[in-house]
Amino acid sequence: QDTGDTYDTLVTNNLTFDGSVTENKTIQVGGKDITIPYIKYNKLLAGTYTIKEVKQPDGYVLPDNGKSVEITVGNGDTAATGNLTNDQTSFSVEKLSNEVVTGDSKVLSGASLKICKDNNGEPSEDTGFSSWISGDTPYAVTGLPAGTYWLLETAAPDGYQVAAPIQFTLSNDNKLYSGDKAEGTQLTDNKLTMTDIRVYGQAKLTKTVTGATETLSGVPFKLYKRAGVTPNPETDKLIAENLTTGADGVIDTTKLSSVTNDETEKALSAGLWTGHYYFLEQTTD
Repeated sequence: QDTGDTYDTLVTNNLTFDGSVTENKTIQVGGKDITIPYIKYNKLLAGTYTIKEVKQPDGYVLPDNGKSVEITVGNGDTAATGNLTNDQTSFSVEKLSNEVVTGDSKVLSGASLKICKDNNGEPSEDTGFSSWISGDTPYAVTGLPAGTYWLLETAAPDGYQVAAPIQFTLSNDNKLYSGDKAEGTQLTDNKLTMTDIRVYGQAKLTKTVTGATETLSGVPFKLYKRAGVTPNPETDKLIAENLTTGADGVIDTTKLSSVTNDETEKALSAGLWTGHYYFLEQTTD
C-alpha cells in the first residue's frame, strides 16, 4: 500500500535509492531478486532480520562460509544486536630431513624460514609476512590474508642443502593448495612440508714414504671428525678404525662398504656428513 510518504535515501553497499522507497522494494543484484524492507528515518521496521557476512577482513575466514544470524528489531530506540565470529586463517609448516634425524623422526630443527608474497610467479623481495626457525614441531601460521605466497629457506642447518622455494595458495575458505589454487593440489591437514637434503662427502688418504715415491700397503688408520679447532682424539668423534691402506697405499671411503660409519650408522661408502675430518695412523706391534 502506497502511503504517499517520502523517506530518506537508503544506501546498502554501493546501491542507492532516491526519493520514495516503498515497503518490500525488489531490486536485482547479480541476477537475483533482493527484497529491501521498509525503512523510515534510517530505522528498520520492527520485525526479524537476517544478517549474513559476505566478505571477511584480511587474515580471517567467513564464519561457517557465510553463516547468518537473525536479529529481532523492536519498537523504540533500543538497538538489536547479533554476533558473528570470524576465526583467523591458520595452517602449519613442517620442516623435514630426507632421512631420519633422531630415533625414527625426520623432523629437522634449525632451518631459517620465511613467507613472501607471490610476484608474477616468483617470490617477491619484501621482508616477508612471517619468519621463524624450525623446531621440533610444525610451525603454526595464523592470520595470513588469502592469496598466493612462497615459502623460502634462507639458511639450512649444518650439513644440509638449502631447499628450493615452494609456492602455495591460501584460499578465502582457509584451504591450502600447492602452487596456484587453479592448478595446485589441496594439501592434507592444511600442512605445508619442506624437505632438506643431507649433504654427504668422501675422504681419501694416500700413504707415502718421506723422500721416496713408493707407497705402503696394510697400514692401519683411524678416521676422526674434529670437534674443535685442532684435532684431539680424546674428544673428537671416532668415525671408524682399522682402516688399512691397499696395495696402492690408498684408503678410499667410497670403497669401504663393509665398514660402518659410527656417526651416520651407515656404510662408510655412503659418505660422511659435512665437517672437518682427519686420519690418524694407528700404532702397530
